[in-house]
Amino acid sequence: MVLNLKRAEHEEREYSYELTLIYHNICNFRASYESSAAIAKRQPIAETFCDLYKISLRSGMIPNYLRYASMLVCTHRYDEAIDLLDTAESMIKSKNMIQCSFKPQAFAASVVPIETNMTKLFKSWMKNILLHVAFSIWEINCIPSNIVYEFYGTISAGDTRKIRLITLRRWHIVEVDAIPLLYYLQYLAHRDNERKQDEALGKFCHFYSEKDLRNILLDKYDKGLSYV
Repeated sequence: MVLNLKRAEHEEREYSYELTLIYHNICNFRASYESSAAIAKRQPIAETFCDLYKISLRSGMIPNYLRYASMLVCTHRYDEAIDLLDTAESMIKSKNMIQCSFKPQAFAASVVPIETNMTKLFKSWMKNILLHVAFSIWEINCIPSNIVYEFYGTISAGDTRKIRLITLRRWHIVEVDAIPLLYYLQYLAHRDNERKQDEALGKFCHFYSEKDLRNILLDKYDKGLSYV
């Protein structure tokens, strides 16, 4: 199956773009999964896995950039992470970019061109919609420690009831907003540059209102957790 998806990247066929996108996302997950396993064994990250990450960047999807950067931060490859995060940030600044966010917000009318060709329309939306970044429990060593807490956190009473039914009482998937994650990773990657850290923290705080931040911090610290 994966070989067929890989061929779709180089062959013109029906749904080539859609199949290629799936292939790129599989490469990203596989790279993160294998890198996490290597970190657990205290082994270096094989170049093969870095190549898979790089293949996934061809999708142009910012979550793939951020998942790669997250691994680089966790393995202390800060300069590489900074370059990747700078690229992702420049992509986010596109005037047509629409963010899927857990934070309520008002959207301006989109100026994304309307296409009659369904594949072109899909490409246009995938290029201009900023999706959440999802992490699985199998990638846990490629995720900054504060996000790891989210695998064990709950928000509502319903969440608490659900998580009690799951083995080891943890979620298998967590999702975070792409923009604050980008700023958080920038903050971590600039550990030797206080000015850049302050800049990243300022952008993170600007993303949330004072009320948002207060509610986030109260909610998380009431549970003994830290926020991303």
